[in-house]
Amino acid sequence: MQPINFCKIVNASAVRLLEPNGYWLTQPKHVVNALLILFFGVLHIADGLVTYHGLSFAAVDEVNPVLNYFAGLWGLGMAIMLLKLVILFVLPVFLSIDIPSKAAGGPQR
Repeated sequence: MQPINFCKIVNASAVRLLEPNGYWLTQPKHVVNALLILFFGVLHIADGLVTYHGLSFAAVDEVNPVLNYFAGLWGLGMAIMLLKLVILFVLPVFLSIDIPSKAAGGPQR
């Protein structure tokens, strides 16, 4: 039985994903934007976990009035999770709104 080389698997998958259409190579701005949005989501989830652990295991009060209100209704863990999910689901809706710019002939003030 031969050992599995994950580097070769990842490299082969990346080549198959990136090479055929060349989109990722010709549109680096879109790639960077997608990675930043993904990074925002990961940081948002990490913030929720750190907040939960910090408030659960330390004698620290939360200063966010929205989180305090919903934590009183649903409990701390459920409040953090639901508020984070709301933001993560609103983000794609917000990003999908097409706002015309002045350079593209949008409305002038």
